[in-house]
Parts: sequence; structure tokens; C-alpha cells
Amino acid sequence: MTVCKYMSAHWGLDYLKNWHLKITPPAEFNDPFELRPPAPAVYRVEDTVKSVRSLDINSLAADLAKRMEPQFPALNSVQVLQFVESLMPSAAPEAKSRVRKMLRKKMPKFTATHYLVAERRMHAGWPKIFADVQTVLNHSLPAINAVMQKKITEHFPAILGVLCFSRHSNQPLMWSHYGESHRGFVFEFDEAHPSLKRRRTDKDEFGFLRDVSYSEKRPELNMEAIDRDQGFQVFALTKSLHWSYEEEARLVWPLESADKRVEAPSGDVALLSIPPSALVSVTLGCKATPQQELEVLRLLSEQSLCAHIRVRRARMHDTEFSLVYDAIER
Repeated sequence: MTVCKYMSAHWGLDYLKNWHLKITPPAEFNDPFELRPPAPAVYRVEDTVKSVRSLDINSLAADLAKRMEPQFPALNSVQVLQFVESLMPSAAPEAKSRVRKMLRKKMPKFTATHYLVAERRMHAGWPKIFADVQTVLNHSLPAINAVMQKKITEHFPAILGVLCFSRHSNQPLMWSHYGESHRGFVFEFDEAHPSLKRRRTDKDEFGFLRDVSYSEKRPELNMEAIDRDQGFQVFALTKSLHWSYEEEARLVWPLESADKRVEAPSGDVALLSIPPSALVSVTLGCKATPQQELEVLRLLSEQSLCAHIRVRRARMHDTEFSLVYDAIER
């Protein structure tokens, strides 16, 4: 499969000379909503309490066991922990049985009644633990969410760049909006090329092409979306339906990990290396000049690694509102 990039003649010729493409910070995009999802409540009290309830209780049990050790000198730290874990509401019956046997051996005076009382106290105190958690969350989450909102809408967009492509190789609106009103070029790339597969680990959200989805409403970024592995989709891969004609696929990459940086009047520009081996074809717009065509052919002919690249020119269809691509002999 291939993806396409519509470019002005200036930047298109620059790419054929230097083989780097700009990764654009969201602040420079023509869509102000880019990478700025609404996030008024990333953490919600009910979701957070639910998550706390579903957490592994080992850390809570270990903390409680450490505080209880002085009260049970006949037991070592591991045995105290086993005792505490057996009192938890989620403890398995076989675990309780093993602990009772151990207590009868190590602490004969600690009867079954004592164990039952301890268990009841633990179970009775369990709801209070989560009530206290909810009280704390009610007071702290607004401030936490305010910090998260700022990070999501200001910090993250400032450190990331996006390399945008289209799944559509012949889209007149894309030619108009990004191809310098049909005076520029369309570059077609091999999606399987390593330069477009930069993912560092299986869990890395960056460095590989993913399709943008389009929505009537702005999806909210919260822990529910993150828990469903939809956080990055909401954050970086969802746009308004108005943009659906783009059929966009994009690669998001940290600006600090760019392959190259160059100075520009507006500030440093971050670039990714996309070599000739990734390029499948170049198509000149129907308004491109003969001089631009000659320059494209010259640049490609001077580089031995470009022999495989096809060159085409767009022209208006005779009877339809569409474009026809004619091959140019090299």
C-alpha cells in the first residue's frame, strides 16, 4: 500500500534535493483543534474509586502488615503479611485455612474466635477505606485535572510533530489546499518502508502510520478512553468530519528525536529522513510549469537510487470534474 503527500513546488523540489520531510508541530496546523481534545475531567471520582477497588491489594496489605508486625512477635514478616492478606475480603478460602493452621502452630492462644473478630474488623473497615479515598479525590481531583488539561492542550502538542499523508492519490481539493493550487506535486510513498516504520517498542504510540478517524463531535479524553486503549486515538487521531476528504494517515513523532533540524526565520524546523527508496512516484500538478517538470526529471536522473521512481503529470479530464495522470518518459 502507498500513502501520498501533496506539496508546493518549492518544498517538493527541496525534498528531491535533501530527502527530508518536515514534522509539523500542531500549533502550525490550519486546524486549531489538532491534538487538543477536550479534557475537563481526565480523572473522575467514580472511575478512580472503581480503579482503586480493582487494584491488586498487595501494596495495601504489605503496608498494613508492616505496621502490625510489632503486635505479632511470634510471626516473621512473611507470616504477618500472609495473615493480613487472609483477612481481606477477596482472600480465597484455602488461603484462610492455611493461615489458621499456621496461627494455631505459632500462636496457640490466638483462637478461631480471635481470627473471626479480626476478619470482621477488616471487612467492616473496608468500606471506610474507599469512603476516605472518595473524600480525598473529591478535594484533589479538580486540581489534578486542571494540571492534566494544561499538559494535554499545551505541553504535549509543543513537543510532538506530525507527518501527514493522504490515502487518496488524486483528490482535487487536496491539490488545491496543499498542492499549491495544482502548481505543486504529489509524492507517493511505500507505506512499508522502514522510514515510515519507526516504532521503538510494541507499546510505542509514535513512529508508524495510522489512519485518522473523523467525527461530528470532539471526543473527550479521560481515563475511560485510556483504559480502552483509545487515549491516543482521541488525542492525536480524531478530526472533524469537515476534513474527511483528506483520508489522512499520519505519523506522530517527538520533535526532539527528529533526524535533522534546520534553522528557519520562524524557528528550528524538525525533519525526518525519507530516502529515495521510499518514494514510488512523483506527479506534477496540472498547473506546474515546464521548467518545474525539467527540474524534477533532472534531479531524479542525477541520482542513481531514483531509477525506480515514476513521474506523471496531471491534466483536466475532457468531460468530468476530475484529473487524469499521464506518464512522463524519463
